[in-house]
Amino acid sequence: MGDEGAEALAASPHVSRLTFLLLTGNNVGARGAVALASSRRLRKLIWLDLSENRLGEAGGRALADLRRLGSLRTLYLDDNGIGEATRDALRGRFGNIVRL
Repeated sequence: MGDEGAEALAASPHVSRLTFLLLTGNNVGARGAVALASSRRLRKLIWLDLSENRLGEAGGRALADLRRLGSLRTLYLDDNGIGEATRDALRGRFGNIVRL
């Protein structure tokens, strides 16, 4: 899928009812994660799994800084090369719903 696929998904008019999104191991990087997290079409999303991708520090920090994703109840970000400081920022933003 990569960043391009994540961006296309985030912009699609067909995802407005999605509540669960599993994108484990889809080569999504920081750019794709930001597109998903900032999408107005994914406002109903309550469960997002971006584990085993390539978000890295930039993607983790961008997710921590975004103010969308307010409906989320579960966010999986395991195995994305996210360091401890960014993990702390993500925990500060999302609390106990984030799994790192």
